[in-house]
Amino acid sequence: MIAGIYADGIVDRVIDGDTVDVRFGSLVFRVRLVDCWAPEKVARGGDEFEKELGLLAKAAVEDWLPKGSRVRVDVRIDVDGDFGDWLTFGRIVGRVTCLETLVDIGERLVEAGLAAPTKDGLRRLIERRRPEAGS
Repeated sequence: MIAGIYADGIVDRVIDGDTVDVRFGSLVFRVRLVDCWAPEKVARGGDEFEKELGLLAKAAVEDWLPKGSRVRVDVRIDVDGDFGDWLTFGRIVGRVTCLETLVDIGERLVEAGLAAPTKDGLRRLIERRRPEAGS
């Protein structure tokens, strides 16, 4: 059985294609979208193409969740009540749903071809979209 908690908040800022800052009252938490791997918006190892895709993913999230948007953040809890897998690098890992449209933002990014549900899938996505060398 998968259990979880949720809280409704307000988008404070889009960090990149798979990370959003959400305000809950006076506190702001960084939320990493679960099952959503977007390209990086910085050129890791000089990969300008990945950077371009990452900036497209960030822009899409900014369009879908402008600052002030109302969202629901769902965080799964392991059967034993452990949050360990849902806190990473100072971020909460959760599902972010726009309360106005009832759209899961991570799923929408994947459906739009701007992210993948796994890290390996992201590598394949980038290579599929990469223009042929010399084209």
